[in-house]
Amino acid sequence: MHFQSTNIAPTQLPTLYGIQTPVTSGGFQIHIDPMGDPWVAKPGVFGGSWNKPADVLHARWYVAANFSIPNIANVAVPYDTMRNDPYGMFNNSTNMYTTPMSGIYRFYGQVDMIPTASGQYVNCMLRQNGTRVAQTQSHGSSTNAGIYAYINDTVLANAGDTFYMESYTLPNALTGGGGSHITFFGVDYLGHGE
Repeated sequence: MHFQSTNIAPTQLPTLYGIQTPVTSGGFQIHIDPMGDPWVAKPGVFGGSWNKPADVLHARWYVAANFSIPNIANVAVPYDTMRNDPYGMFNNSTNMYTTPMSGIYRFYGQVDMIPTASGQYVNCMLRQNGTRVAQTQSHGSSTNAGIYAYINDTVLANAGDTFYMESYTLPNALTGGGGSHITFFGVDYLGHGE
């Protein structure tokens, strides 16, 4: 039996895996290596170097201060502060994540509502290209504590799909609690799903 040498110089690995030189122009890019695995790069992000998408395609945004939660559906939560998002997947002018490549993603988020009376509800929904893919609802029996609605879903997405978190309250518009640990929305790329 013959084994191939494991003495591969570090400078040979980029050639072995077909990894390209760092990018300096052209926006978000995907390279498929000879093993069929994707690598991603974007000018100005990690020096334009190529990385495995599951290692770097992660983002989390939150609402910094209290905000108004309407009592109507289909309104995106106004996430306004970035915790991390190196590839710029979230657009805080539309309050949407756009998936940069096809694959399996985990979306998670939470909305806090500050109740003013017993029996008030907060709904939280994840929408993909405008279609609801996950929903949760919480209600409170007092005004002594916030009411939290949490979403956690794994979805198959195409490149360019948009995702947003919507929330509304019943029976009327109420105040949502702000803070990085209270009202947040994140995404993790898990793999290409093939």
